[in-house]
Amino acid sequence: SLMKMLNNLFLITIIFLAFIIKLFFAHNYPIITGDWASYDTIANNIINGCGVSLSLEGDPCIKHFGGNQGPGYPFFISIIYFVLGKNTFNIIIVQNIILALSQLYLLSQLKKKIYDEKFFIFAILIICFSPLVFAWSRFLLTEPIIISITYFLIGYLINKKKNILFLGLILSIGTYIRLDFIFISILIFYLILIEYKNKNKSLILKKFLQIILIVVVTWTPWLTR
Repeated sequence: SLMKMLNNLFLITIIFLAFIIKLFFAHNYPIITGDWASYDTIANNIINGCGVSLSLEGDPCIKHFGGNQGPGYPFFISIIYFVLGKNTFNIIIVQNIILALSQLYLLSQLKKKIYDEKFFIFAILIICFSPLVFAWSRFLLTEPIIISITYFLIGYLINKKKNILFLGLILSIGTYIRLDFIFISILIFYLILIEYKNKNKSLILKKFLQIILIVVVTWTPWLTR
């Protein structure tokens, strides 16, 4: 319907506006912290064939766990360096594109559940213009990507049908970027409890253990490296 099209257009317009404002602040007021040095070093080593290592150029390649967190974020940076060149603002742009897509996905899922227009507009403002999101969008750190993954995950969890393998893989990707993302599993467990509240508790435990097993399996090759 025309109203539905207008709603979608409004949603996309708001997200795009937030995207442009965030890029403006990121470009004019960038923030690079001490953690960036290790991510940048590892990303460059990956491109140069040294792998995940904190060794400086010219030194022997010594394997490292992945910087201050897991190896996911340096791998992400190395892909951007390889495809778009070594410009840190390219990372900011890509991070904010991913964030915008995650916001669009989450809000499109929420729209199916929220029928109060005022409350939905409030949700849009919080998700798109939260000071937390705006602050982190300027950083060359893991937080913008983790916020995006969290938005994608919450949007997916809103759906009635959930794929345990997909949930496990999302949790794995998140922990590869930030180790403390594993605590999101508490949220997943809580939502599984709600969904299966009228069913056998052993089934709930089984579903949750399957998710944890997927995470363990995806981390095993890296931990044994």
